[in-house]
Amino acid sequence: YTGVWASNVDFLDSTDAEIDVYAGIKPVAGPVNLDFGVVYYGYVNAPGGSDYGYWEGKAAASVLFGQGADVVFHAAGRAGLGVFSAAKDANGSGPITKFAIGVDSNQDDVEKGIVLTSMVKRVDEAVYSTIKDAVEGKFTPGSVRYDVAANGVGLTDFANTKDVIGAENLKKLEEVTKQIKEGKFSVPEKREDVSAFLAAQRK
Repeated sequence: YTGVWASNVDFLDSTDAEIDVYAGIKPVAGPVNLDFGVVYYGYVNAPGGSDYGYWEGKAAASVLFGQGADVVFHAAGRAGLGVFSAAKDANGSGPITKFAIGVDSNQDDVEKGIVLTSMVKRVDEAVYSTIKDAVEGKFTPGSVRYDVAANGVGLTDFANTKDVIGAENLKKLEEVTKQIKEGKFSVPEKREDVSAFLAAQRK
């Protein structure tokens, strides 16, 4: 299958439209139906060096803040910088009541006081433990899960937002993190399990 999709865009520059061209195949492998596709998108009359990932992230986050969201957690690479900008704009010149959360590395200083924290991927921990296992002759190939319990992901030190979050909430975060590491607290992995999980926490 192939197709073309177009839409009007407004990035406040000379850009007129976004054009998406897509193509794919749907092979069948026994009982499994597969779908492989690619999408290429570009912009008509876009000025050179334009960073539309940023603008798309900002546009999406602006909609969420406009609908009443207080915090937007991005997992969108460079487009996340647009999310931070949208949070800054949503606060205007008044007190800070709209926030964003960074991802992958510590992004707290990108917009100080607006980025609550960042979900940090501890690549250093993964590399260290892999090398350590190899040196000690314990390394085995396969998938390894680096979650909170394995210290593979975590939060920053809230250097700019401790006062906003408050000592009581920071203590709760520490307690929950400890419970996850000890296996006493299980975080849902599937979207359909989230509602029941949240309901249980409110009891």
